[in-house]
Amino acid sequence: MPPASYQIYARNSVRFGAETSKRVTVAGRDLDNIDFRVVVEGTISGKVLDEYKEPVSDALVYLVSREYFLGNVGYYYQPAGAAPTDDRGRRTLARVPAGHPY
Repeated sequence: MPPASYQIYARNSVRFGAETSKRVTVAGRDLDNIDFRVVVEGTISGKVLDEYKEPVSDALVYLVSREYFLGNVGYYYQPAGAAPTDDRGRRTLARVPAGHPY
């Protein structure tokens, strides 16, 4: 590549709009690597049981975080959303933002 400044983009092939970029200057030498910092989304899974340790089907499971907003603490629903458990009481929440307590 000729010596110049280049903007390099990396996109997530699964999630629309997830993109990061980095400016790299090539000045008469080869680049060994280009590192991108990528935050990977996670999943949270579990099982809802009643007081007799039996699975609970169709129970809504919410992803909630405790946060401060305008000087007050509150509990807020997260975009991963709510969905019912299956017939065995299981539920998996996908695409959960990493690095945040829930």
